[in-house]
Amino acid sequence: MKRYFFYIVILLSVGCKERFDPPALAINTNNLVVEGLINTGQGPTNITLTRTAKLIDSVFFKPERNAIVTVEGEDNSVSPLYESGNGLYTASQLFVNNNIKYRLHIKTNDGKEYASDFVAVKQTPSIDSVSWKQEANGVQLYANTHDPQNNTTYYKWDFEETWEIHSPLPADYRYIGNGTVILDFNQNTRVCWKYGQSKNIIIGSSAKLQSDVIHESPLLFIASNSEKIGVRYSLLLKQYALDKKAYAFYNVMKKNTESLGSIFDAQPSELRGNIHCLSNPEELVVGYIQASNISEKRLFITNSELKNWNYRMNCETIEVKNDPDSIEYFYPNQLLPYSAKMEGPSISYYYSAYPQCVDCTLRGSNVKPAYW
Repeated sequence: MKRYFFYIVILLSVGCKERFDPPALAINTNNLVVEGLINTGQGPTNITLTRTAKLIDSVFFKPERNAIVTVEGEDNSVSPLYESGNGLYTASQLFVNNNIKYRLHIKTNDGKEYASDFVAVKQTPSIDSVSWKQEANGVQLYANTHDPQNNTTYYKWDFEETWEIHSPLPADYRYIGNGTVILDFNQNTRVCWKYGQSKNIIIGSSAKLQSDVIHESPLLFIASNSEKIGVRYSLLLKQYALDKKAYAFYNVMKKNTESLGSIFDAQPSELRGNIHCLSNPEELVVGYIQASNISEKRLFITNSELKNWNYRMNCETIEVKNDPDSIEYFYPNQLLPYSAKMEGPSISYYYSAYPQCVDCTLRGSNVKPAYW
């Protein structure tokens, strides 16, 4: 009897399960998100405009197109930013007066107007160094900086990555399609470069210190034996000075986007920055606009500087007979030739492998960066 009761309990528990969609998943969100800063130094000002999406949406990146974006000064100066696609608005170079305040003004395609608060120009100190240490399970990179005037206190960083990759099996032959393979020593498919950029919010503060010094603030951890330092790796660090309110904003955003996951984590907070909808003051706008110059520093790490890194791709060589029925296995189907087995003046077999082992352009670009 007890056995049957157990089965009934199981059936009831299975039969009573229903799909539950939390109300938050269906909230109709379409808030404007503004990312970037007013660059008061050398180089472009880049502002990205997007819209928030519901958690159940399949598309999370919704660029805001056809907006009118300007940088306005308290001296009534106006500098336009031009749309370059995918929600990005840019000006190649702004000419600003460091003694006055500036704001960002936006007019969207639906006629709504948005503006940030006027903010004072901050001076970003130079980056002292980008340092790194090899640990048991990878390499940790750090930012080091200081402000001798003790005026900065709050910092933000982001970075761009570049790393060199090599094809384990460089090709002397090239498959050009339709069952045809040619000898080509000039193709550049051995050495390529891949690119990445920071995805997390990286901030730091010296507010609790006696002097404005940032020492070994963590930037990025590269796991042991990663492809990134298989040959040579470079990181371009960009540093921005923040005011106290901007630091608080990014700190909340960091907690909301990176620290959630259990009931013991900080709960989400509403992100209200210094950007407002002039048409509807109650509308939530996500973003914080600062005005400052950008400090940059580039770091290189070569594989020979590391101990026991030894990144390797697993590549198997496969012999493909030189006849029409066999060559049909070449890319874009499965394989690529890289060398040949000769029998007298004729090719009997092509030594082949999977495409990513032969042609690095399938994983990166073979155009060498100017800074390499």
